[in-house]
Amino acid sequence: MSAWHTKHIVRFSHCDPAGIVFYPRFFEIVHEAKEDWFREAFGLPFRELIGERREGFPIVRLECDFRAPSRLGDELDIAVGVARIGEASLHLHYALACAGEPRLDVRTVVVHTDLASGRPAPIDADLRRRFEAFMIDAPR
Repeated sequence: MSAWHTKHIVRFSHCDPAGIVFYPRFFEIVHEAKEDWFREAFGLPFRELIGERREGFPIVRLECDFRAPSRLGDELDIAVGVARIGEASLHLHYALACAGEPRLDVRTVVVHTDLASGRPAPIDADLRRRFEAFMIDAPR
């Protein structure tokens, strides 16, 4: 079991006048990584998850630790791992690094939600099994 990895290039649009990534842009980058993970690892693009299946995984808790600045042109390696699976919740950890240097750690709790009712819904056995393949020992 291990984290899933993707790459992301820091673009001009991510940076503030100081030339570093403006911190809210990291949350967009992390969300894009989550969407890519669902599409590439599970064959479940958000278009299908949200549009057809009417399910979501909204964030209910978010924590992050900024380790070092990221700048225009940096290629970030993003590792996405599952720290814990609850009945309807998923504790995710994102480790962002550039050339092996840690840049950002993000921990989220997302809740599997029935979009019609807006209420939490148990994670089905098939999806749970798929998530388990990405279990990690996430740092605190």
